[in-house]
Amino acid sequence: MTAYRIYTEDKGELALLARRVSQSFDGFTFIPAYGYWKGQPERSVIIEIVTDQHDAIIRLTEWIRTTYQQETVLVTSSPVVVTLITSIAA
Repeated sequence: MTAYRIYTEDKGELALLARRVSQSFDGFTFIPAYGYWKGQPERSVIIEIVTDQHDAIIRLTEWIRTTYQQETVLVTSSPVVVTLITSIAA
């Protein structure tokens, strides 16, 4: 599995962004941030997704870039070991 982080400007439309992300992925995390691009501060959001669907990550990132008219969207990835802890029915 791979942990992907998509760094993008927060355009104030997180509900729309969440709907789009949830179309491709069952689970994800939004991390509010304050970033800089070319020396200018901006409200940002980091979207973290753990998946093996690299192509879906690239499609989502391209959608973000074009929908929000961004010059660049950064994607990082790191291999991870995943353990899901679930409840056991009594």
